[in-house]
Amino acid sequence: QKLVDVADKYELIDLKLTAEAACVEFMAITADNAHDLLLYADAKNCPLLKEAVMKFFVNNKAEALRIVSSNILPKSGSLLTDLLAVMTAEDQKYVQNEGKFDDSMKYKMMDVSSLRREASERGLDIDGSRETLIASLENESGKKRKRGEAE
Repeated sequence: QKLVDVADKYELIDLKLTAEAACVEFMAITADNAHDLLLYADAKNCPLLKEAVMKFFVNNKAEALRIVSSNILPKSGSLLTDLLAVMTAEDQKYVQNEGKFDDSMKYKMMDVSSLRREASERGLDIDGSRETLIASLENESGKKRKRGEAE
């Protein structure tokens, strides 16, 4: 976490992303630290870490319920929305809308690693919150659709 803090302070994006990935890979998420890690990940804009903690909650629903019901989480709806998105994605990996994939729903169901990979493949910025990544991908998809219609 200290390396994430330093990288964040000095805006060293590649180092921050690497440190965040290392936190996810090597840090044990437990009932004792999940709450603090979730708040830290949200405050430091570390969507990969935030998603890992949320997956812990998905696999430990009683702990998630305890934290949500005891008002430990801030009143911010974004953390709860993200938690519900991860829970939904784990239960339903792909959503179809009338027989065809809806890009907006597809992106909302993707995990942060997949969103970053997709953004990187399209030459988009991979730093930012889950919402920022989704908005960038949706914006890019909209531009591609418009170019296709214009031709």
